Amino acid sequence: MLVEKSTFQGVPRTFMLCFNNECPMCDHCLRYQVGVQECQQRLWGRAVYPSALKDGKCSFYRKAEEVKLAYGFHSLYKNVPKHERSLMRNIITDYVGSVGSYYRYHNGEHMLAPCQQQTILGFFAERGYDQGIAFDHYLSTYNYELRD
Repeated sequence: MLVEKSTFQGVPRTFMLCFNNECPMCDHCLRYQVGVQECQQRLWGRAVYPSALKDGKCSFYRKAEEVKLAYGFHSLYKNVPKHERSLMRNIITDYVGSVGSYYRYHNGEHMLAPCQQQTILGFFAERGYDQGIAFDHYLSTYNYELRD
């Protein structure tokens, strides 16, 4: 079941594409769906090789379904006392890897996958700050990021 052409927007150049129509999962794989549509526009790029398919399973399979991605951290701190905000910011920074990464997620250059959102919200819940916290912005789209 191929997804409509106009559905895929903002596909990063670094997103690996697949062209293996022999794969039993190609009808539901985001990499294949995007690959079929992008091959008309791109001349080169990163690709998943057919040898990635072993015993009917591909380790690069990405289900073609929309997910709710998030970015922005201001709203997370809304109910956190001022003296605890620095600690919470440090915990998130450690989780995402660096101060630079923190600001990329905060500014929307990178999006938080659902599992990352749950982990970060869990940090707040562990400290009793689980009422009315949310990320600043949400976007329903396909998850082209490396994280699942």
